[in-house]
Formats: sequence, structure tokens, C-alpha cells
Amino acid sequence: MIQIDVSRLKNSPGEELRLSGEYQLETVQGDGSRIYFNSPVRLDAVLVNDHGALRLSGSVEGKAGVACGRCLEIFDLPVTAELDEIYHNESQQEIQPGEEWIPFRGDRLDITPEVVKSIFSSMPMKLLCREDCRGLCPKCGANLNQESCDCRQDEPDPRLEVLKKLLEKDRH
Repeated sequence: MIQIDVSRLKNSPGEELRLSGEYQLETVQGDGSRIYFNSPVRLDAVLVNDHGALRLSGSVEGKAGVACGRCLEIFDLPVTAELDEIYHNESQQEIQPGEEWIPFRGDRLDITPEVVKSIFSSMPMKLLCREDCRGLCPKCGANLNQESCDCRQDEPDPRLEVLKKLLEKDRH
């Protein structure tokens, strides 16, 4: 969890707080996948009081343990993400309509959700342990990167049999 004491910063317009260090993040459940953080992520950012709004900008980098989209093996994926967020104290009334911001209250600001969101959005759509990953055998489930199997791969998918018949009918 990345929590920052903003008790002095939130009452000092124009002031800034440099954030630099390593933070351990918990395992996160994403859109059908989990991200494991076996080592701390490195945060290098600045938090600025911009007329009552707290602006966070900077970057985060580390290694995320993710499952390969083909073979399901867990591998370390280097991640680098940019941070650019605006936080407003819930008690403030100067918020402009349509402005994107994140509410906070009290003297502690938890930036963990935005760090994780930035990491998720910087990750590739298809997570692969390597470009030439052979995946799993659709018949027996063997990891084809580690072993070979005796399953016949040239058998057509039975769900496509109707399509095959239609194509044969068009040829005649």
C-alpha cells in the first residue's frame, strides 16, 4: 500500500512533495487475470498542491508476475507506467464540472489504486512469456514448450463441420 501523509501539503498552495522509493504491492485481480508483485515497485513522482488540488505526476516501474495467455505459466513482465492524477479534498467546493479528479479525505492519501490502474493500462493486451510460445495442446493440455504429445493436431474442429459442408456444397 502506498499511503502519503499530506497534512502539511494540502494546506500549502504551491508546495510540492517528492516521492521516491520502493513499495511492495499486494496481488491484484484484474480483468480475468491476476498480477503478482514478488518484488517492490519503484516510484518516482511528485505531488504538488495546485490551488487546493493535489496533482500527482511521475512514473512507476517494476516486475509483475502474470500468466502467459498461451501456456498459462507465470512469468515476470517488466512494467513501466506514467502517473498523472488529480486529487481533491472531499470538503472543497472549488471543483469545476467535468474535471476528472479523485476524492480523498483526511491527512493520508492512498495512491495505490491509481498506481495499479496505471500499471494495468500500460501492459500489453496479450501477455506472452515469449513471442514463440507454443501454448497448450487443445486435446490433452500438455505445455508444448516443455513436452510434445501424440495428439493429432490435423483433426478439424467438430464445431466447424457445418461450415465445411457448406463450402463443399458451394464448390459443386
